[in-house]
Amino acid sequence: MLPAPTRPASTTAAGLLIGMVRADRSGRLNDRRLLRTLGWTPGRHLSLDVVHGLIVVKSAPTGSHILDDRGALHLPAATRRLCGISHGAPVVLTASIAQLTLVVHHCSGGCIPGDGPQLGQCEIRERARGDVGQPA
Repeated sequence: MLPAPTRPASTTAAGLLIGMVRADRSGRLNDRRLLRTLGWTPGRHLSLDVVHGLIVVKSAPTGSHILDDRGALHLPAATRRLCGISHGAPVVLTASIAQLTLVVHHCSGGCIPGDGPQLGQCEIRERARGDVGQPA
């Protein structure tokens, strides 16, 4: 049995980068700025874990997922379905520089300007840490 994935430790806002992309038909996500900042280049092996509806991506020498030749991250269909990510759906990417971790968050109708209530960056960080609804 594999160990349960853990959430990234708390970090300051200065240690986070936030981006937004849309998944293509194959489930590829590409935000070169975030991936390069994490030091991830094409061919990098990664592990993907689903934690509380978020996809947590970390570098792993034996990871079964690999950044493609264009440096894009491919999310398997089962993972996308589990997290509610469909073709063309916007997703928020949160990169923790200190933990070298990328968190993929499904954006359900509130992340695009004019698309309804906005999901604030603080809430995104809290969701990435799993602190939503927790006492301060």
